[in-house]
Amino acid sequence: KLSARVFNMEVESEAIELGEPAKVKAGKGGGYAEMELEAKDPSSVSGLEPGGETPTRARDGEVAEHEHAVAPGRTHWAYTGLMTVGMIMGTGVLALPAAVAGLGYALGIFLCLFFGLLAGYLGQILGECRLRFHPSATSYAELATRTIGRRFGEFTKHMMYVNWWSVLPLYMLTAIESFRAAFYWTNICYHEWGLIVMAILVFPTQKRSYHDISRVVALSDAAVIVVIVCILIVLGNEGQNTPEGFTHHRAPPPGSFLSRYNNVSAFLFAYQGQSVFLEMMSEMREQKNWPKALWLGQSLMIPTYTVTASIGYYLLGDTVPGFLPAALPDNGAKTFINLLLAFHVVVAYLIHNHPLNVGIERIVFSGAQATPTQHLIVSLSVLASAYLVANLIPFFSELVGILGAAFGSPIMLFYPPVFYIMGMRSRDVPMSLFSKTICGFSLFVLFPFTFVCGLIAAFKALAERWADHSPFDCNLGTT
Repeated sequence: KLSARVFNMEVESEAIELGEPAKVKAGKGGGYAEMELEAKDPSSVSGLEPGGETPTRARDGEVAEHEHAVAPGRTHWAYTGLMTVGMIMGTGVLALPAAVAGLGYALGIFLCLFFGLLAGYLGQILGECRLRFHPSATSYAELATRTIGRRFGEFTKHMMYVNWWSVLPLYMLTAIESFRAAFYWTNICYHEWGLIVMAILVFPTQKRSYHDISRVVALSDAAVIVVIVCILIVLGNEGQNTPEGFTHHRAPPPGSFLSRYNNVSAFLFAYQGQSVFLEMMSEMREQKNWPKALWLGQSLMIPTYTVTASIGYYLLGDTVPGFLPAALPDNGAKTFINLLLAFHVVVAYLIHNHPLNVGIERIVFSGAQATPTQHLIVSLSVLASAYLVANLIPFFSELVGILGAAFGSPIMLFYPPVFYIMGMRSRDVPMSLFSKTICGFSLFVLFPFTFVCGLIAAFKALAERWADHSPFDCNLGTT
């Protein structure tokens, strides 16, 4: 029998009696249950493969590909919860009023609430899967290797790298637009502002742990909430606080299926952030409090998204731009709001940049810890690539649609159900009817539909935008 507190990974080994299912005791204060594991094999506690070998360690003791080097757990659960908000909320919420305009009030608000609650539940079972079955896993790639196999783990590892990288151009694009709007009286070109944003990011990208930026994340979260509130107040005070003169729709407005559906991907992008949850959990002081951290973040995001989407559409109707700050008039409030937004986006860039740099350094330097100079070279290379893509696809709504369909759909709707189902089956733990229903609907209905239709709709919209623009134009815009 292996009695274990899997949350802090302290294991007391009394004796081994194979073949019994896990016994679970109720957790306290919203945390996961404390587990008493009577395991079929030692991997129920330590993540070992049958035969006593962990899949993230080579036989000779060298660090294997999927293992992340993470800082010791030092972060309080509240900071982790705020960090999820800092990572997820910001650019996504700014596209939601336009998404509601494209879907109508009823469907738009329903999807905002539905995907928020679904993302919270899937994030919770993701954490439960890690802590119950593979407590030392710190990435999607590690969990994929342990639950399905090495090839799937390799595929997942590279997909996560592409995902973390792909969102950086969007943060670069948003920062460029924020600074350009803040200093609206200047004649600095879009690509020149991009170089300024790169210079601002050089120093902070040298931070090499989430703990190093955990406290500034709280300020970033406050900044984006102030941004959203100020935008709505300014638009209202400008006389655009009634629906007269604008068109509103309860049901989806007229248009082709693809033109309407492209707005759904905005909600997927707005709530997608599960790809770095496991590493965030690994740096928590008490990982059993992951549900508290997760739902703290969701309790901030869901109301903020719903209110912003509703009021933004009410104030501007079908004229609402894809990038909400673009509707602000030129004045001091516009400068203040966009500087706050730029600060938030820079922090969001750092949160996503961290696991990407770790992964690249592990590949390039064969698992060895990168020196400061090597880390500088990697971070600058990533910055340069984000700058290039931000100039090639400088359209906010279209880029959000591509990212939501290509990465938000599988990361949020495919991976957590797969990990949970495989974990429960591997330990012969029965799933509740509710879990079966949600996991099955996410995996077999929502995921294929949102992935295929979302990509087709997003690239169709992008092609239409490029008919009137070319890369590195001085006045490229995001609306």
